Amino acid sequence: MKIKITGKSDPGNSRNKNEDFYGIYEEDRLIILCDGMGGHKGGAHASKLAVKTFYEMYKSLDQAAFNSLTKDINSEGTANGTALIASARMANRIIYNESRVNPEFRGMGTTITALQIQNGNAVICHVGDSRIYLFRKGKLKLLTEDHTWLNELIVDKEINPREAKKFEHRNVITRALGTERSVKIDLCFEPIKTGDLFLLCTDGLTKALNDTEIERIISYNKINFNHTIKHLIDDANMKDGSDNITIGLVYVGGPVTKNPNATSSYQTLKSESQKIIALENKILKQKNHSPFLSGKFIKKMSHLFGRG
Repeated sequence: MKIKITGKSDPGNSRNKNEDFYGIYEEDRLIILCDGMGGHKGGAHASKLAVKTFYEMYKSLDQAAFNSLTKDINSEGTANGTALIASARMANRIIYNESRVNPEFRGMGTTITALQIQNGNAVICHVGDSRIYLFRKGKLKLLTEDHTWLNELIVDKEINPREAKKFEHRNVITRALGTERSVKIDLCFEPIKTGDLFLLCTDGLTKALNDTEIERIISYNKINFNHTIKHLIDDANMKDGSDNITIGLVYVGGPVTKNPNATSSYQTLKSESQKIIALENKILKQKNHSPFLSGKFIKKMSHLFGRG
């Protein structure tokens, strides 16, 4: 089975700084995409820190550590997602801790949307309002849920479609990495088929283009992925362009060996316990050599972790 992953980030028409960041790790069949918030400096730092920390933890921790970091939610339904969940929790911990000790990054946070192809599944780890779509046999399907105030109102049927279009606070997100001591994370499994195309994107794309427009552009460009990404970004900038736009594509080439145990599922995992938080801090203290941390954070790390 061949997996092709590609991506691109564009600042948009209105912003000088790009607060989005993404990482592609083809050897691990993994892509991570983040949209930072908390001012230009804080947002850009949070999104980069999330991607780098996530992947550093994914590569450096062993399965025993992943199990320990997810033992509060470990079950048969989450077993294949423990590495992604543990890595996301560690990213949340490091962003939150640094925001506490470094005034210039106070209040920073980021969305995170990660997808990995493994064991016949696309495994998705998701927090925030970036999205993942599946394009299969000419149809586009949204796989993630937006963690926004607006989406919660829609789900609870407290607002109708006409009101939603005019809702002034549509970009207020209710869940992000780094804004709280612990975080709820969505874990999704989607069985893959030959020819599947997964689209990851920040809200700079979806604020400008609706699902029908995105589906049309993907259908038009077929498997010319660089053209697909350019077409999506160009149209988004033409229609809006008020935000950074980041897009990732994951294509599943054949043949796919079917996994009889692969099933579609979606669940929200509870926030980690105080014991898990203490373990996260212990691991980070052991890794205080990380080049992704600011000098102020390194200096204050031992004091901060001593408080738990």
